[in-house]
Amino acid sequence: MGIPPLILAENGVGFNGSNGAKPVDLPVEVRTLAESVPANLYGIQKIRWYADRINQWPDKLREEVQDLFNVFVRVMIDLDASDLDVGGQSCKGLMWYRVDGLKQPRPELGFMTAEESNVVLLNHLFEPQQETLFNNYAIDFGMSLDLNDGERPRRFRTTLFMDNRHLALSQRMLAWKPRPIRSLGFHPLIERGLMFRYLRDGLTLITGVTGSGKSTTLDSIIDANNEDIEAQIIMIAQPLEYLHESKKCIVRQREVGTDVANYVDGMVQALRQDPDMVVVGEMRDAESI
Repeated sequence: MGIPPLILAENGVGFNGSNGAKPVDLPVEVRTLAESVPANLYGIQKIRWYADRINQWPDKLREEVQDLFNVFVRVMIDLDASDLDVGGQSCKGLMWYRVDGLKQPRPELGFMTAEESNVVLLNHLFEPQQETLFNNYAIDFGMSLDLNDGERPRRFRTTLFMDNRHLALSQRMLAWKPRPIRSLGFHPLIERGLMFRYLRDGLTLITGVTGSGKSTTLDSIIDANNEDIEAQIIMIAQPLEYLHESKKCIVRQREVGTDVANYVDGMVQALRQDPDMVVVGEMRDAESI
């Protein structure tokens, strides 16, 4: 479904109440569910209770709730924000955006109680993803937003996690397209070593602290090879971030938890899938390493 442009002052969204924001105009089913949760449930047990009932909703209602949340995602693009945070008592019911390095609330977008945001955020997940959340108390996944303007959908890296017995969401807007590999400033010998045309075996590690550009570098390497030589690239990631279109290469993209059970299975299976390059998004545990 298309996402309408967000109008703030004109649509009557204003300020009142102790938190300075009017309630978000949620479907009545969301408010009813949020108000009916048993008082003796808390934490992940309460989230399981919500999931059992959300899974019985008709597709149309789930789409309506997702479309409502997508309006807040669209604001990221309008504000040129890098990140969005929603949910849990920490956010005080408001939507928070990081713009020019500063993370601030946007009361003009409305207010949701912690229970209402539990319902809205849990609606993102289908049953297999819910099990991952229940087992790990967090889940990473990618999501797309179709702007309906003829351009590629925007991609977002999303983490849903437990925060003081409630669900919270942290979402980052990903690069619009891969950077040219030449723009990364590699020494020519290093750049040559990243191209399958010149180096057909071996192991390359991309390392660095959070935010140092590991994903950007990986996507640049994939895109450069995709435009250079006829081959097959298999990528295993959690979540899938930039979605590569096959050009000269077939680019297979498998998301852990959606397309394959774990990194280890993905790597073992990749060896039977005629790969020229296998790209692993992260090495988080000893077994994968």
